Amino acid sequence: MNGEIRGGDLTPEDVETFEPGRPVECFIVGIASEPDVGELTRMHYVQHLLRGVKREMEQLGRRGIIITKLYVTSDTPSGIAMALHAGMDECGPRMGKRLRFVMDIAGSNSFLLDDYKRGLSEWRKEQENQTKIGRKTGSRTLQTEPIMPTT
Repeated sequence: MNGEIRGGDLTPEDVETFEPGRPVECFIVGIASEPDVGELTRMHYVQHLLRGVKREMEQLGRRGIIITKLYVTSDTPSGIAMALHAGMDECGPRMGKRLRFVMDIAGSNSFLLDDYKRGLSEWRKEQENQTKIGRKTGSRTLQTEPIMPTT
């Protein structure tokens, strides 16, 4: 976010794995569309990409991946407009033409997060139900006594 490393400079060692139930912040490296097509076609490409982001976010929620914040940067007018349209807030000082954006997931009403929040809510309910079942099962102990032959 500070401009010290660009997305293309990241290595696999720089990337953490998602673990259910562990809160993470995510940096979206990039979303791009074909610049050599008409504006209407480009808009359709971007809509298709955003629908894909929305679907993937839902899957992350269903897997119990707790994302607390999303970050992006952009220096293109369309990228900046997309971040603003998605409900992101500009954060930190500008780096030349590059702007930085953040989205606080819990406080956001972005259309991109509706399915994610629903999926995460379902995962949490499932975890809660499993915990309740575990408590009930754990509290009932079956006591057996050895059978001794009577003489």
